[in-house]
Amino acid sequence: MKLLIAMAFIAEVVIWSFTPLGINWSMKSFSFGEAMFWRNLTAVLLVVVIVLLGRYRISFSKDAIKCYSVGGFQLYAAMTCVYLGSTVVSSGTVAVIHGVMPIIAAICSWFFFGTRQSKLREFLILISFAGLLLIFQNKLAQGQKALWGFWVVAMGVFFHAFCSTWIKKYNQSVLPFDQLVGSLLVCLPGYALNAFIWPGHSESIDSVAVWSILLLAVFGSLLGFFLFFFLLQHISSVTLGLISVLTPVIALWVGVVLNQEVYSWVAYVGSFITLVSVACFILEPVFKNKRQVLAALIKRVN
Repeated sequence: MKLLIAMAFIAEVVIWSFTPLGINWSMKSFSFGEAMFWRNLTAVLLVVVIVLLGRYRISFSKDAIKCYSVGGFQLYAAMTCVYLGSTVVSSGTVAVIHGVMPIIAAICSWFFFGTRQSKLREFLILISFAGLLLIFQNKLAQGQKALWGFWVVAMGVFFHAFCSTWIKKYNQSVLPFDQLVGSLLVCLPGYALNAFIWPGHSESIDSVAVWSILLLAVFGSLLGFFLFFFLLQHISSVTLGLISVLTPVIALWVGVVLNQEVYSWVAYVGSFITLVSVACFILEPVFKNKRQVLAALIKRVN
């Protein structure tokens, strides 16, 4: 089981590292509304085929329906913001903003469930926001569109973090595949509405855009979301949060190498401050426990 969890963790890091660039490329020939809709529709059709061929029965318990509803809203709200923001924000910047999701999740846990954080963690939250402030100022220099895109993506991160916190409260009795199927079905009407409100595609459809949508449907939506819900049940929030630190680092370089994205030194410094503070925030309980164990050993020796 440990090997399976480790493989799922690595696969999730790779998938999420390439997802921002895939979103960027999928909108080369389609509006963001159509790109989202075709991606999700493809994923839903694949899921339906799997359910029918495997004669799989989806749970419709009270907790399951709650999880499907919250998960569907999570996918719709978060992805709408990410796709909309990606029209004016680079893929690497999108990944870095998503890197603060563990901190936003901790704030949501405190606000909605009364989970308090240590003084050190509160300090690290402020440092991470200082790093985001540098990125924010960089976007401000690039114009109103880039600034607007920054805030839209940040709103998507909030939706994703809030819903993940809420789902974790109920999904212990819901299988990951059930959560995936239910969430995809719930959010599909919202994506159809987006495609209707924001239609439009190029006269000549780019093959890169088509392949990006197909790969995002298979890996980003189907496999990626399944692994996310699987890991949400089987690993601690500390370990799961490390994905949010690893993926932006990889995504930044993926954008530079494959999409020729250019960043100023301010953006790099802001990204570094943000990701390091998030990493320290996630690992703080681990270091705290080790200090306590070490102190106990020293006391016993003395």
